[in-house]
Amino acid sequence: MKLKMINVSVVLLGKSFNPALFSYESARAAKIIRKNWELVQQPITSPALSLLRFNNGLNILIDLTHAQILIDNPPRDLSKTVLADVAESVSRRSFSTRQTAIGFKVVI
Repeated sequence: MKLKMINVSVVLLGKSFNPALFSYESARAAKIIRKNWELVQQPITSPALSLLRFNNGLNILIDLTHAQILIDNPPRDLSKTVLADVAESVSRRSFSTRQTAIGFKVVI
């Protein structure tokens, strides 16, 4: 039986992430996302939640306790995705948040 990955994500746990500060514009200004990536839905930014979804399968979800960077329908070779680069950029941008753990999740 051949298994197919549905999605894969990196999850950063922390205290006091601030979703209201993580908007589409701030992510572009911080070079977390690339200029050629197109949104597939309107970004959501509120005090409790920020969600960005792109046409390349990348999703960035930030709430008060974690940041999740997810790729839908990833290739078998994850080095061909932007997952690690975006996760590292989000982690570095969240310097004021005390990050307590990092996780890796694969849904098959």
